[in-house]
Amino acid sequence: MNFANKISTFRILSVPFFIASIIYYCHYPEKGYLRVIALVIFILAVISDAVDGYIARKSQQMSKAGLILDPLGDKLLLMSAFVCLYFLPTGISFPLWVTLIVVSRDAVILWVF
Repeated sequence: MNFANKISTFRILSVPFFIASIIYYCHYPEKGYLRVIALVIFILAVISDAVDGYIARKSQQMSKAGLILDPLGDKLLLMSAFVCLYFLPTGISFPLWVTLIVVSRDAVILWVF
């Protein structure tokens, strides 16, 4: 497993921590630091996506695993963010139609390819 694939794996493994911090924030809104933790995890995952792509292209580390792990990490992060923010009772929440469009679009992309 090359370094770019390890970064993609980190992004996939960060999704449950992102979801958990949002869920715990929903149950304990007085613990505002959970919202900040979720934001930091999301930003780190987004930055890791850019770093992963740069490293893979720069060092010619394209692999079959990377062709699966990178888009999978992107889809998991984005879909979990939209679904969690839809169910968030306080603060910013997305309307149902936006969440459905994003999730169905990503599901169709995964299903076709």
